[in-house]
Amino acid sequence: MPRMIHNRPAPRAFMLILILGLVIGLTFALAACQDDGDDPATAEPTPGTVIPATATVEPTPTATATPTPSPSPTVPAVTPVETPTDGTDDDGETEAPDPTGLLTYTDDLYGYSLLIPEAWTGERPATGLRSVAAVFETDDESIMAQTLVLYQEEPTPPDDIVQDQISPLAGLSAFRIITEAPVSLDDGTEAYQVLYGYGTGSNEIRGSITFVTRGTVAVGIQVQAPRNAYERIFDTLEAVVTSLRIVPTEPFGVPRDESLILYLSDVPLTMDPGIATDFTSAQYIRQIFSGLVRLDDDLLPAPDLATWEVSEDETTYTFTLKDGAAFHDGTPVTMEDVVFSWQRALNANLPPVGGSGGSYLDDIVGAQDYAAGSADSVSGLEVVDDNTLVVTIDEPKSYFLSKLTHTSVYVVKESNVPDVPEPRGEDTQQDDGSEQDEDETATEDAADDEEAMPEWWTTPIGTGPYRLAEYVPGRAVHLAAFDGYVGGPQSIENLVMLFHSGLPAAMVEEGIIDATTLIGAQTYASLQEEQSPLFDNITRAEQLSISYLGFNTAIAPFDDPDVRRAFLMAVDRESILEEHIGGAGRLAHGFMPPGLPGYDEEITAIPYDPERARALFNATAYAQMADSPPIVFVFAGADISPFHRAILEDWQQNLDVRIAYRAYGATYFYALPVILEAGANIYEYGWLADYPDPYNFLDTLFHTESEYNVGRAGSAEIDTLLEEARVAGEDRLDLYRQIERRMVDEAIAFPLVFGEDYVLVADHVTNLTLDSQGFLRLDGVTLEPRESEDGS
Repeated sequence: MPRMIHNRPAPRAFMLILILGLVIGLTFALAACQDDGDDPATAEPTPGTVIPATATVEPTPTATATPTPSPSPTVPAVTPVETPTDGTDDDGETEAPDPTGLLTYTDDLYGYSLLIPEAWTGERPATGLRSVAAVFETDDESIMAQTLVLYQEEPTPPDDIVQDQISPLAGLSAFRIITEAPVSLDDGTEAYQVLYGYGTGSNEIRGSITFVTRGTVAVGIQVQAPRNAYERIFDTLEAVVTSLRIVPTEPFGVPRDESLILYLSDVPLTMDPGIATDFTSAQYIRQIFSGLVRLDDDLLPAPDLATWEVSEDETTYTFTLKDGAAFHDGTPVTMEDVVFSWQRALNANLPPVGGSGGSYLDDIVGAQDYAAGSADSVSGLEVVDDNTLVVTIDEPKSYFLSKLTHTSVYVVKESNVPDVPEPRGEDTQQDDGSEQDEDETATEDAADDEEAMPEWWTTPIGTGPYRLAEYVPGRAVHLAAFDGYVGGPQSIENLVMLFHSGLPAAMVEEGIIDATTLIGAQTYASLQEEQSPLFDNITRAEQLSISYLGFNTAIAPFDDPDVRRAFLMAVDRESILEEHIGGAGRLAHGFMPPGLPGYDEEITAIPYDPERARALFNATAYAQMADSPPIVFVFAGADISPFHRAILEDWQQNLDVRIAYRAYGATYFYALPVILEAGANIYEYGWLADYPDPYNFLDTLFHTESEYNVGRAGSAEIDTLLEEARVAGEDRLDLYRQIERRMVDEAIAFPLVFGEDYVLVADHVTNLTLDSQGFLRLDGVTLEPRESEDGS
């Protein structure tokens, strides 16, 4: 499945949006990259200078997990309420509310509590800054109150936090700091507070920002109101502010000793098995949903919901559901549910990007016809009865069962998911004559909201080891063990997965989380250099993965194999990898990683030979153009990483070419076909094994008809060899090695590194490890009694 290997994502909330919406302005942006007009970003650049593309960069995670940035305080527009300046009400009587009768408000997810008036209600905002933990609805709409939780790179004094938070307000009209000083909260903790004002006359606003810290966590409260209202209820507001306390986190009210709190990655892009292809989403989907077959600890096919028998000619599989196989709502699973789920995953109309099952179900007789809309059903699927399914494939293929372990063929409940148009259904025509899918408008509306998701994603009914107990958009999810899971009982009753967090190592050290996989090579090296006690808590594991750069061979100049060969030889990959990602992974000269059957230890190394590269490149038609356009490089991220920049600089220095780059957000993988169609030339790509077979790397990534070969690299000759290897016998691994060497010789892509993964685990957690796909092994994990965050 697609995954960035060296580029581990940092926390940020994104949901899968309509990919066509991403194209707005894209074609023009890429055209601008290749235009030698007067645009300052592209006009007459000096060779050797990396040119940023002119399109707006969508912010997205950087290479190493970083703390949530300190946001500007939210300052809602406040409508001043006209009140007498002498502190009296409309009847002339003095109002002095007594700050008694306050109720305790506790946020067990973020770990703080405070007292609030009975009339106030607090809610976590569904969108916006994650650091805004709660916004309070007060009995007076002119009064604003909100809490904030920030995660710092290192312990920071509360006065520094407050100064950072107050500084963005300085641009407000007549802004002024009235007082600032340390304050003692009710429990004796020292905090820091700034009282401020802005505006004049009847429009004057007063407010305060107060922060307290513990370790790398800072918790604050901001209150403000029109001056007269603020002064009238000052005692109440101060009682609220000084009651603020940092308390041990206990997400979703589950006792800490009964839950495993994980910080794995960002919000899943999708919770729909039928469309998911990315690793981030798969981490969550594989806990909630399941299929007929799973991979065991050795990544070999094993029964999940069903057992099976194989015919003598190895083309017919008879699956039988296990006794008691059921959905989370108790409904028995039937083989009709399986057929529905598989055909749904083959449906190109599945919103918003089409089903992802084609690459995993295409061996079944009739699957390709159904996906193309030329058949009403998949002819190779025969439901014998509720518990029996006969599956016929086109040829004997040793890897077929492994393909059925992919999340795209997991079972969903028909009544739980929305209706989907028939495959290749009729589209509706827009006023301008262009075609628009029936579901496009609805998805565009959802795309306006970063946290928007189909409603059923928040109430999924799966068959997996855990059921979704509660979902807090953009912040956390609670999964509870499903007692009816036929794959076996879970040793951990509750999984809590946080989407909002700071520096992962600090979060483990401070007891806020129990484990994290957001440990990159740089963090690993720094913990080693610092002789951190946490270093012994890190497990390092090789991945069955590769990171590479793909060439868009559909357009010049990379339709020319000599241009591709020159680009390979022009980069000092070994030095760049050593400098920028250290020992995280192994330099790749081919496309099959170590540990994969068929891995070739003797494959010829790709040489760094800038002189030969320049000579080869200068002989190409592209190099001989009088005014050749720049090469456009696209990648996932907020900005170009030093790793990628070094590669681009080698190309520019050694080949005297111009490179324009363009960053994309979290939907990069889903949008990539459209991005390349718009004219991008080189793209960042990573692949993590769906199952341990050469087919999943060489055929899935580089057969010219594969949906994952988005750059259309390869050739008819390579396709023929790949098709031969699909049904080859004992010599199939040797055949795959020959194919790989031919791929390298034709420079169909730019291999970079075979990846590694890390997991950092707290002392009280045992037997939590990673498999070679990078997924956590949760079976057999145990939790020992732990110290609370307050040290007790």
